[in-house]
Amino acid sequence: MKANGGYRDANHSDASAAALSSSGLIGSSSGPVSTDYVPDVIASSGYGFVDQVCAEVGPTVRSYGFEIVEIDAVRLSRRSSVRVVVYRAAGMTADDCAELAKAIRYRLALVPGAEDAALEVSSPGTTRKIKSPHEYEIFCGCSVEILIGDCWIRGVIITVDEGIVTLGTGLEERKIEIEQIRKGRLSDEMNNGQACENLDVK
Repeated sequence: MKANGGYRDANHSDASAAALSSSGLIGSSSGPVSTDYVPDVIASSGYGFVDQVCAEVGPTVRSYGFEIVEIDAVRLSRRSSVRVVVYRAAGMTADDCAELAKAIRYRLALVPGAEDAALEVSSPGTTRKIKSPHEYEIFCGCSVEILIGDCWIRGVIITVDEGIVTLGTGLEERKIEIEQIRKGRLSDEMNNGQACENLDVK
């Protein structure tokens, strides 16, 4: 899959970015961490371009049984671009991807500046770097590799509760505080991790 990038929005204020970053919805411009759709946060006032995109496409993505892992949205003078990374435990086929992309396109038509945006919809890929605590919840049941201190631990996420990840290593179940995790990534054994993408879906 393509390398992950941040979002840029000249109309996105520092205050808005701070509020949404603390909610877990998106990251600051220095580090993209898009996770969950939080309607109460977005509905409260008019935030920036990426936030409008999240508000419109979030319910649609969930209605198809997917979770939003990350959203990048860039508003440009000529043509904007939107990239949506989604996940579903049952996997994603090319047909699923195309159908979801078309549904997202309809919602983008309601966002000023995103009507004709270049759109990419994709799965996370099998070795995605985990960028936020919420992703551990999204990828529950998946094989992961996490770095604690100087040691990499490989296992399957069994549960995530109150900041504690329960990891099944095959020999034991280990409870690990997310704050102790230096790095995390999906392993190539991730179930149903087929990657697909659609660009410029009309």
